[in-house]
Amino acid sequence: MGARISRSVRNINVENRAHKVIGRDKPVAAPKHATSAKRIDEFIRSTPQIAEEVSSKHEQLNEFLKKVRVESTEGQVKKLDHGDRISPAANSRQLPKNTRKIDVSLAFDAPDLVPTGRLSVPMALELLSKHKRNPKEWPAERLSEDYKLDIEMTKNVLHYFKALRLKKLGQIGRASCRERV
Repeated sequence: MGARISRSVRNINVENRAHKVIGRDKPVAAPKHATSAKRIDEFIRSTPQIAEEVSSKHEQLNEFLKKVRVESTEGQVKKLDHGDRISPAANSRQLPKNTRKIDVSLAFDAPDLVPTGRLSVPMALELLSKHKRNPKEWPAERLSEDYKLDIEMTKNVLHYFKALRLKKLGQIGRASCRERV
């Protein structure tokens, strides 16, 4: 309802306003800041010949501009159809099979110097993977000594953070997911 009213108010006297804008000789420049206006006035007073040259119209330059013409020598540009976007060879090509393991330390931009009592992301992933692989060999106490961390903080990290776990949904999990949707 409000859009109708604002649209009708906006469309009042549109044609007259458009003719007024079109009929102007020159576009009005944006107002200048007081400090820049002062500097411009001082410059004009100090060099009146430059101010006169800027405000005058150069007929020779205007004639040069009228003579400028751009001609294209290239052929017609072929427009692509929807079928041309992907070549048939690309569709039949098999993707490369790369089974190399990626070094996790290269995936993160870790700082060179980590303060005592703190962990960088690669260090935290390494800590979690050591404990996950062999919890008896890497208990919280040994990890806190190796990484110079507080024992309570190390226990909390091992308890609350897990590195890349994959959970498979059983029949019960799938049924509950379908019910939610």
